[in-house]
Amino acid sequence: MNAPAPAAQAMQSAAVLYLPGMAGMLRRDVRFCEAIREAGIEQVHAENWVRWPWVLQVLNLRDAKRHREIGKRLAGEWAGRGERLYVIGHSTGAAVALRLLEALNEMPIAQTWLLAAAVSRDYDLRPAMEHTASLFNLFSKRDVFHLCVGTSVVGSADGVHRPCAGFAAFRGPGSQSDRLTQVEYQHAWREHGHRGGHLSVLSAEFARRIIVPTMRFQMTLDGL
Repeated sequence: MNAPAPAAQAMQSAAVLYLPGMAGMLRRDVRFCEAIREAGIEQVHAENWVRWPWVLQVLNLRDAKRHREIGKRLAGEWAGRGERLYVIGHSTGAAVALRLLEALNEMPIAQTWLLAAAVSRDYDLRPAMEHTASLFNLFSKRDVFHLCVGTSVVGSADGVHRPCAGFAAFRGPGSQSDRLTQVEYQHAWREHGHRGGHLSVLSAEFARRIIVPTMRFQMTLDGL
């Protein structure tokens, strides 16, 4: 794996925008964001975008209008701020992340991370890919309950009743782009707290040891 020299100065002006899943910001999400700060990216902004409380979280999953509205608002808020922006979306937050990219006019996102994305495998990535230098889709065949059975029953964030791109890879328009890196769960990640499940991808150790170093050095995940 060839990686360019560390971009330490660039990371000093970097910011991470974190978008949680359909349950909103819970303790595991807070710990995940804290781990990113501890790893050296001080500006971490969490957008608790959900409308409905925890007991009605499925409504947040299927609230496509809300996803678009939040994405558009965030695109306007971040335009022209000057930071090198990294966007991370977990589960339904991945849908909001994609809507954010689609709503941008000129500002490019340095990296976009979709963790256990609750969007369909055939989602058209082409509009979003125009506004991010790279996009990582981390998926896991172990995420059966949430992203295979669950979304087959209640539907994905974009309304498709099938296994999602967080369970298997994207395969629709834009999925062949050289800006897209799709990485299936690796057993070696267990030592960093990620056991392949829907929530363990938010392991603080996984953020510190895998996600942030990849951001810092602009690497791929091959061989990590």
